[in-house]
Amino acid sequence: MKIGKFTLVDGQVASSGLPEPADWQAPMEYVMYLHKNINWWIGDLINMAESRFGDDVYQYMPVDSSTDHLDRCAKVAQSIPRTARNPKLSWSHHLAVVGLEHRIMTALLDKAEAEGWTSKELTDHVAKNWKKATAKKSKRSKGCTSAGCQESHSEPETGLETGTCRQHTSEADQDPCCEPMTEEQ
Repeated sequence: MKIGKFTLVDGQVASSGLPEPADWQAPMEYVMYLHKNINWWIGDLINMAESRFGDDVYQYMPVDSSTDHLDRCAKVAQSIPRTARNPKLSWSHHLAVVGLEHRIMTALLDKAEAEGWTSKELTDHVAKNWKKATAKKSKRSKGCTSAGCQESHSEPETGLETGTCRQHTSEADQDPCCEPMTEEQ
């Protein structure tokens, strides 16, 4: 593929002549656009094809494709609706919130954008404060581990695993993406 004075081929870029500084802008913008969107496109293509043709679609995948990578792209694209994707954040930011409830996912992506978190910072935040396996829509009861508390408090529908109930956690310790527990809960 030729872009200005540059030619993109498998695994490399070649240039014709001696490109001037201005000659670099269009190719760089194009390559960065591809980089930003490629995993979404792969995931959406796989999901669309699977919904139409089932697992037979995999026989048409390039032989040198990483199955793990294709599966990961498909899972992220399927887990995060197009309307919930934040174009200001990387695909890796979105990967960090896969498995969380939709409203929590959206709140965390918004927080990551507002606070300028890297994808690693968001991943660390999710790992520290959220347990994906419990991100169910149904409420659950959990024994409180606060000293002296013998009650089983109902956690909000957030999947937050803190080890203590909200009634025994200070406001400063609560994640701003979570709703505080109410009396009804």
